[in-house]
Amino acid sequence: MFRDDYVLRHIRLFVQFLARIFGLIESDDLDLALELLRQAFRDYLGVDMESLLTIPEERLLDFLTFGERGGLGLSKCSFAITLLKQTGEVLRAKGRPDQAQAYLEKSLSLLLETRLAAEEDLDFPDFTPTVDDLLARAGERKLSIDTRATLVFYLEREGQYARAAEILEGMRADQPDNQEVLDLGASFFEYLLDESDAALEKGGLTRAELREKLDSWASGDRQ
Repeated sequence: MFRDDYVLRHIRLFVQFLARIFGLIESDDLDLALELLRQAFRDYLGVDMESLLTIPEERLLDFLTFGERGGLGLSKCSFAITLLKQTGEVLRAKGRPDQAQAYLEKSLSLLLETRLAAEEDLDFPDFTPTVDDLLARAGERKLSIDTRATLVFYLEREGQYARAAEILEGMRADQPDNQEVLDLGASFFEYLLDESDAALEKGGLTRAELREKLDSWASGDRQ
């Protein structure tokens, strides 16, 4: 009970903080917004904003939660995802697109890793950006191959097979000689062969389309 109260109190404070950031962005006071975001990384996450970018994805969840996967761990992940996204938005508004992209991609990557690590659907606070929101802001084809691979795993688990196939095709178009990409695509479509026709169609693929894609990827054909 006391832990729940603690989490809720921090969420309320974070919502108030976000409202202030939105107000500063609206009034074009971007320098102050960025400074407050910098301080928020320290206050809520215990790390500098630049340092968070350098933590590998496979270590980031444990770093933020120390193995805590309950309300406290979820709230810290939500804070981190949101702070990264808002920092990216401020940096983009300040005319620093490359830095903005790094924060937006890190936000998306952390969101995907958090969802994939959970055994059930997560009830994030309402202020947490969604996968679709971050994809729209970061741009799918601007993402690294590693982040797009994680996105494929996420979409497969969500049953969005056609969307995952689109991501894979983009990866192959961008890096046609990357054997890891070719292997991932072939494995993905081979795995889907075990799904029922109903499940495939619900995910946006027919079995005929699946077999065509599998043949293409297994043979290394480039579309």
